[in-house]
Amino acid sequence: HLLRNKKIPELPQRILDEQVGMARKIAELGKLPGNPKFYYTAMDEAHCKGEPYWSEQIRLFRTIKENVPELMTFGSESERSYRRSAAYMDIPNLFEVPDFNRITGVKEIWSYPNQAMLKTGANNNAGRFCTGLLPSITPLKGILPWMVMHGHENSTFRADPWEMLVARGLGGFHVIPRIVTVLGEVGLADQRYFATLRKLIAEAKEGSSAQRKEAARQQAILDMVVEGTRPSYMYYYNNGHFPAETFCTLREKLVDGILRLQELRK
Repeated sequence: HLLRNKKIPELPQRILDEQVGMARKIAELGKLPGNPKFYYTAMDEAHCKGEPYWSEQIRLFRTIKENVPELMTFGSESERSYRRSAAYMDIPNLFEVPDFNRITGVKEIWSYPNQAMLKTGANNNAGRFCTGLLPSITPLKGILPWMVMHGHENSTFRADPWEMLVARGLGGFHVIPRIVTVLGEVGLADQRYFATLRKLIAEAKEGSSAQRKEAARQQAILDMVVEGTRPSYMYYYNNGHFPAETFCTLREKLVDGILRLQELRK
């Protein structure tokens, strides 16, 4: 906050030393059997902070990578901000990207779609698109919805459909899956069908004459789906998301292709 409000020109050295020490501890924890994978992140969402915040974020990530190179760095950015810190960012968690296929030279790409996920009732299939077709046609490996605790101020969905942590009457909280979770699960099913068809096509290309012919037919359908799908959730945010009928039609095409290729394998 001091950087953001321009009260100080740079991070104190003691802060950098503390962060390097923490990064080393995180890296050691990640080596223990059974532990999950850990990433280092700090000073998120640098797209709107300005200087000296931008320069100091880059200096912090550079310091971490120089001292603890085995620990992967992870940061939330717009594409414009990410380009400044790309040399020290292993896993960018991006939003407002016109084409996720343009992001190269990183170990993984994640995205955190904003309230576009569920802005209006008519567009609530955005969650399905962001977890289904979008990762299928781009290198995206993770989707983290930005807002899951409350509705956007102009949303027809208020707190209830968004809320995931619900207060218990006797104290504490419990987790209730809401619409964003359900649509995300539906999207994962779309992604599974897409990946299955792509795998079967690759196998059929090495098979019999009938299999190769059907593989070419299904490849043309898959190419049509890819070509007709914009590699950015922001496009659909600004121009309208796929209606439910389109999702149903696309899934029918994928499933039909899977069944045809599986039948030819018998």
